[in-house]
Amino acid sequence: MSPVADAGFLRLPLYFPEPVLRETRVARVKKIPFPPFTNAADLPELAALGQMPIAAITFTDVIFVHQDMATESTHFHELCHAVQVKTLGFDDYFLSYCIGFIQHGYAKNPFEITAFDLQSQFDRQVPAADAVGTVRAEALRAREWAAEFFRKHDVPMGG
Repeated sequence: MSPVADAGFLRLPLYFPEPVLRETRVARVKKIPFPPFTNAADLPELAALGQMPIAAITFTDVIFVHQDMATESTHFHELCHAVQVKTLGFDDYFLSYCIGFIQHGYAKNPFEITAFDLQSQFDRQVPAADAVGTVRAEALRAREWAAEFFRKHDVPMGG
């Protein structure tokens, strides 16, 4: 496992500052690890997440990327998630992501929308004025949506 900064990608530094690329580590793996709650017995609402064929997954500041999908674009997408987690903290990110997944599915989850939209710009080589700022702002907006969802059900969120 090594910092994303050491992966040799040339365009990532145009979108993410050096500290993000140094603090986020990457491990190339043959099989993507999934958290145990993604099986149907634990949280059936999230079981579909564990069945999806994915290129990578981010846990806090570690990206696990399938060795056959270790493109610069995949790393870009996962760096968006690393910034989201850092912005919100793990607990708020996790709760917000999961409720977004349950309510909207994977593709329309607010966190994925942000990552895919910015990844699309990256792939088309559209310069980003402030990718990290955009990711942070959208993460805060998604957390507020999730917190409101929980409030409507008398469940406190955050600390």
